[in-house]
Amino acid sequence: MSVTPYSVLMGILCSDVFIVILYILRKKKILARYDGIFIILALYTLTFLRLFIPVEFDFVKIIRAPAVLNPVQRTLQRPILMEGWTVLTLLYAIWIIIAIFLIIRHLSLYFRVTGMLLGMPDARDARYRAYLEKINNRYGKQVKVNFRVSNIAGVPMGFGIRKFVILLPNHEYSDDQLYYILLHEFNHFYNHDILVKLLTKLFCCLFWWNPVAYLLSVELENTLEIKCDLTSTALLSKKEKIGYLETILECLKKTIADSKKLFRCSTALFHTDRMDLLPERMTAITKRGTRKSCIFKLTLLVFVFALIYLSSYALVFQPYIPLSGQLRKNMDIVSPEHDAYITVDEYGNYFLILEGTDIKVSISKDNAELYLSNGIATKKEGMDQ
Repeated sequence: MSVTPYSVLMGILCSDVFIVILYILRKKKILARYDGIFIILALYTLTFLRLFIPVEFDFVKIIRAPAVLNPVQRTLQRPILMEGWTVLTLLYAIWIIIAIFLIIRHLSLYFRVTGMLLGMPDARDARYRAYLEKINNRYGKQVKVNFRVSNIAGVPMGFGIRKFVILLPNHEYSDDQLYYILLHEFNHFYNHDILVKLLTKLFCCLFWWNPVAYLLSVELENTLEIKCDLTSTALLSKKEKIGYLETILECLKKTIADSKKLFRCSTALFHTDRMDLLPERMTAITKRGTRKSCIFKLTLLVFVFALIYLSSYALVFQPYIPLSGQLRKNMDIVSPEHDAYITVDEYGNYFLILEGTDIKVSISKDNAELYLSNGIATKKEGMDQ
């Protein structure tokens, strides 16, 4: 078991395919229901694991792709800028520098916003504490929350990973509306959705060059919102569910665009840039549950996805350098103990040599670079380089 550049590439490609598949599946009505949405979240977890565990097992089937990967390999190994640097080294440097910049910028925004909110005076409306206590008792959970009121928010928002803050706009809410707003944010806090959202944003910062990462961010946030709706309305009566939906619509009417920056650090009952999610949320709340006829389809979906997931570890694409005729003819007399190395003569000619034998094969510079990238050592006139 090992990690190679090609297993990493395979992990990225497979994860991108999984993300696109999950994007398509989430639009299906069967997955807008309670069990379906949790299955989608479980499959997203597998997708993350595939990306961050890009190992190449001993049983892997190597698929040779010289037409595509050989030119790519030669380009990536080409020297550039300074001694010891290649195109691949430069790309790695650019990737890491931009990723670090984006991660620092996002974390600084997060801590700046949460620090500002914690520094604001606590809201004095006694209803906030009373309803929070009612929710804690009803759901048998204990979540401590700070309340803030400010016009910088257009809709109620939740902030914080350890110290939770609910930021409410300076609007008048009825008792029922306030209860449903606090219930929604309560479940975001209890399920650690803000932490998941923060990690997803950092994932996008790390893979800033991959457009599919941004699709994952949007879709995972949408999935979390639907899951939060389902969890929040689990113990509500039909009448209460209608009141919950009416509260969402009321928040829509009062939403302002100035809150957009805050959305990046928070959860919210409704986002202005998620208008297309509203019908899905309504369907999930009003048609909660999974019919027996859907259980087989969901089970089949999990089985097929798991099969594809495991199969992705069985294949890896690699470049291929065919052995020269002379080397191939002599392979039957070469024992596994012989070490291969590359020499360069005074005229700049490259040779592949099997130590302890008379085999010395002339090779091109491009092929020499490919051999070197796969771990073959170099020697010059009998001296190690």
